[in-house]
Amino acid sequence: MEWLAVTAGARRGELRELRWNNLDLAAGTMRVAQNYAVRGGKKLHKATKTHRKRTLALD
Repeated sequence: MEWLAVTAGARRGELRELRWNNLDLAAGTMRVAQNYAVRGGKKLHKATKTHRKRTLALD
């Protein structure tokens, strides 16, 4: 997970919300669409910090 965070530049909560359908291994890309957070003991699945979906290249 640390390798992916460093190479992709994604936040921890964004990486936590990754699903297999967000990865395109043939193209070498990862789609970041959601964020995961815990606030007051509640688990939240929410929009990313910038409220934008983005595609990141995997090296």
